[in-house]
This record gives sequence, C-alpha cells and structure tokens, in this order.
Amino acid sequence: MLKPATLLLLIATLLCSRDIYATQIEFHQSEWFLPLKVKIENIQFLSALELSDTLVEEWLGDPAFDLLYGRALFGAGDYQQAVFAFERVLLNLPRLRVARLYLALTYIGLNNLNAAETELSELLLQAPSEQQQQSITRLLNRVAELRETSGSSQAFGLAAAYGYDSNVTSGTSRSSVFFDVIQTDILLPEEIREAPDHFLEYAFSYRYQKQLNQSDGYGFGLAFSDMHYNNESDLDQRTLDLSASYYHKVGEYTVSYMATAQPLWLDQRYYRLTLSSDLDVSRQLSKNSRWGAGASIATVNNMVDDNFDIIQYMLNSYWMKQTDNTSIVTIAAGKDVASESDSDENSRDFFFAGWQYQWPVHPEWLITFDASYDKSSYKSEFLAAGDVRAEETYQFDINLDYTPAEHWLFSLRTSVATNKSNIPVFDYDRRAIQVFSQYRY
Repeated sequence: MLKPATLLLLIATLLCSRDIYATQIEFHQSEWFLPLKVKIENIQFLSALELSDTLVEEWLGDPAFDLLYGRALFGAGDYQQAVFAFERVLLNLPRLRVARLYLALTYIGLNNLNAAETELSELLLQAPSEQQQQSITRLLNRVAELRETSGSSQAFGLAAAYGYDSNVTSGTSRSSVFFDVIQTDILLPEEIREAPDHFLEYAFSYRYQKQLNQSDGYGFGLAFSDMHYNNESDLDQRTLDLSASYYHKVGEYTVSYMATAQPLWLDQRYYRLTLSSDLDVSRQLSKNSRWGAGASIATVNNMVDDNFDIIQYMLNSYWMKQTDNTSIVTIAAGKDVASESDSDENSRDFFFAGWQYQWPVHPEWLITFDASYDKSSYKSEFLAAGDVRAEETYQFDINLDYTPAEHWLFSLRTSVATNKSNIPVFDYDRRAIQVFSQYRY
C-alpha cells in the first residue's frame, strides 16, 4: 500500500485540483450528513469513520453518503473499502467526476497503477475544460512517476536543536550524603553532582523502504547526530544509527524484524558499540486499535572498559488506539547482565510503563504528551552481599509540533524527570527544554 508521505502528496494534489470535480449534480442532502462532512473537511478521518458506521445500515447505497464514506475511508488509509464506496457512487452516477477522481487516487493507494490510469483516462474524456484536462494530465504524469519507483520510497531529513538541560550528568543535587555505617556526612565530588548546561545538536537521517508485494516489505535506515555542550565538553557525543528491517503480513497480523548497530563517540573518542535485534508481532483489533508484543536482545561493547560490557534481554507489549487523537500504552520488562560476569552479581532488572497521547489541535499543530515510569533493581559486587540498589524514575514530556509546509517541522520540547533511589547519592531531578527544527524531503 501507499506510504503516508505519498498519501499526503496525493491529498495535496487533490486539493490543488478542485476544478476537476466541480459537482454537476445536486445531491439529496440529509441533515445526518452534515456532521460527517464537517469531520472530513477538518481531516478527522477516524472520527468520521466512527460516525459513518452509525449511518451505514440506513444510507449505504445512497450516492451522497457513499461519496463521504469513501472519502473518510480514503483519508484513514482503508483503500480497499474506499474502492467499494466510490464504485457504488459511479454505478448510480457514472459521470460524477469527484467520485472517479477519488477512485483513481484510491487505486494509487493500493499500488494498482493500471486501474488508476484507466480511471484517470476516463476522467480526461469527461473533462469539459482545458484547465481540467491539464490537471488530470498532471495526475497521469504522477502515476507514470510512481510506476518507475513502484513500491519504494525514500526520505531524507536535516535537523538542528538548541536547548537547556538542568542536569546533563544526571547527578545528585546533594553536596553531601550521610552514611549510616560510619555515622558521618561525606562530601560529594563535583563530578557526581548535577551540572546544568546548554547544548546544540545537528542531525541527518535517511530512510529507504521497499514494498515487495501486498504482504512483504523491507527497509534500511541511517541516522547521525552530533551534540555539543557549552561547559561539559567531555559529554559531547556523536551517534551513528544503522538499521535494517523486514515485515510480513498474515491476515490481521504483522510480523516484523529489525536489526540495528549504534556506535557512539564520547568526547571525540570511540566509546561503545550497541548491537540489537528485535522481533515484533502486532494485530489489528479493530479499525481504530492495534495490539503488539515483541522481544529483543542487545549487546553493549564498551571500548574503554570491558567491565561495562552488558547483554540486555527485553520483552515488551503495546496497545494503540487511533481516533481523532492517538493513545499508546507500552509496558516492558527486561534484564541487563554484565557480559564479563559468570553470575548475575553485576546486573539490572527493570520494568517500564509508558503512555503517549497525540492531540492534533489543528492540521498544522500537534501536541504530544508522554508519561513514563521506570523501576530498576541493581546488583553489584560493590554492594554488600544481599544488598540491592533500587531506583524509580518518573518522567513527563510535552512536545508542541508545528508543520507550516510539507517539508518543514518546528518543535518546542520540554521534559521533567525525577529519580528516587534507596542510596541517596543516586537521587536526582532533571529539567530540559529545547527548540527543534527539521527539513524533510
């Protein structure tokens, strides 16, 4: 099927081609259709589908309803059902240009370019003006371009961010800690105390995806980021992220696999290499909800000190609901084990729970709320026998995204985090804010 970026391009083409489908026939307009029409025009496609479901039994087969129903299905990405809706319209009104145009675009969404070309050619014969013929010809040229790159897509991104972090070291705000064993306060060195700083980051990304057929596809990704701090220059880091993925669809299920390699340079020194492998299975529960579960294994090879090499095992599950807004609930549990150790005396057990809520307040504005909870238990040879370092981290993020044009994204991102530990030296608070811009093409 068509990728989201191409879908947006087609919708943009459609909006720029309104002269093609000036309605020749006055529909019977039911008062029930007005709320549905408003939701579609406000790009609330999933909400429009929910409303359509309450009208289907009474109005299915009515050209006015089927046209709106098809537009809602098209906008939500359910192209196959949208085809049926537009075809019902054309059975009743074969010369209604708006329905034939949407049918052509829907066939493009299904990557059925031959059928799309047939519908556009028929539309060209019906076009009453030279201007409309030119618009349809542009769409036919677009189909020819898609035929040359059928099933594949590429995306590039250039980004920059500037921000402030109240605690770049995740250090404690305490100047001293009281130790029960020796019944005295110990002054803490500056190196493990909180350090505020400003940062500047540049990033580049590239993604290639190839759809082999209706069920299978693969992709490759590359991302590079370069972050510099104003004062804590020893924390300057460069990260390269390489990924390869493959997916296979079986009915309502999608099985996907991803492998990644992530080298990290810290203060201009090659610091570590992380290799990971992830397997995920997801199922479409309904039009608006999806559930998934996965397992992953990762190795972290520390180039500076082999004692910090670890292997991580993790299981995760998520549930997503999409209407006009999107909610995602995620839980995960896993274990980190020091790869140089023969036992779990150097290890971490962790549990994670997160919730994300995306609220598109306007076609150009998106607010995203993130809340998460992380609980970790550490065992270490440096702790007394039987002792465990226990920590709980609470984090809340708010992002405001503005997309003024197809290729541009501007964001304001804020974050608040608190870490509580049974060993006071590991307590910390962290606040961060940044402005982010990205150009995508």
